[in-house]
Amino acid sequence: MTLTRFAHRFSKKTGILGLMDNLGKAMNSDMLMLDGGNPAHIPEVNKIWRRRTEETLASYDSPQGKQSFLESLAGLLNMFGGTGSDGIKRKVLFPLCPEYLGYADQSIEEGSLTTRPVFFKYHVDFDKLDIGPDISASNAGISLANGSVGPVLVHPLIESRDILPFSRNIIRLFYQARSDSAVAGIQEAFSADSQGADISCRTHESEGSIFLWLWMPKLPVSSAVLYEHLKAREGLVIIGHYFFYGLDNPWAHSEQCLRLSYALAPERFREAAFIIADEIRRVMDEAA
Repeated sequence: MTLTRFAHRFSKKTGILGLMDNLGKAMNSDMLMLDGGNPAHIPEVNKIWRRRTEETLASYDSPQGKQSFLESLAGLLNMFGGTGSDGIKRKVLFPLCPEYLGYADQSIEEGSLTTRPVFFKYHVDFDKLDIGPDISASNAGISLANGSVGPVLVHPLIESRDILPFSRNIIRLFYQARSDSAVAGIQEAFSADSQGADISCRTHESEGSIFLWLWMPKLPVSSAVLYEHLKAREGLVIIGHYFFYGLDNPWAHSEQCLRLSYALAPERFREAAFIIADEIRRVMDEAA
């Protein structure tokens, strides 16, 4: 069967489809889940969600639909990126690269996104951010469409301002401890004092996400190859290069990175860190 360009674009192998497939297959397994964005279970947070769920089960949206969803829908990037009625092709600029892999396949028209590479640590370099005439919007004006459950659950916390101390004193401290533990696990597993030669790597400074970027500048294989090695040993990570879309030129750095979630229990992350280190040493020995 000959597919249309549209069908081919949305049926080919992509980072987000691979991530969703892996998550689905691994849900009822003993895989070390360092890939997806599932948050950790924080007891204090779970109590609030249970209470708010009970309070909102009988709530209905307006006949038109959830207003926040409609507003988000109006800002989808396909209104900005692509060939306009005037025949001019414009792009949506993501001023930071790497960027969330789920955005890479959101545009209907191929080549409607563009990014700007920024080196470890990742931040927007506004001094070097060139915005040409082919840029119609940036990702600051784009949001993923929200369902009604999340906004309804969190609304009273925002209205009462309880969300601020709750986030600062419970959630932030929880994930800071997880982040510190994850970095310590990486350092232990990758050092020469563990089970082999020292591995050259860097981690970016964690400032609020649940992910740790691991950069291995001397990795002799691509992160995609390393991913397959780790998957065979029941360790799921995210291949780095999927986050580096929209670049004008290839960037070797994109093939040397992994994104790891540290939301899972510290002892599980430490186990995964030693598996990652063992597989890196294996491919280094094979390349020597």
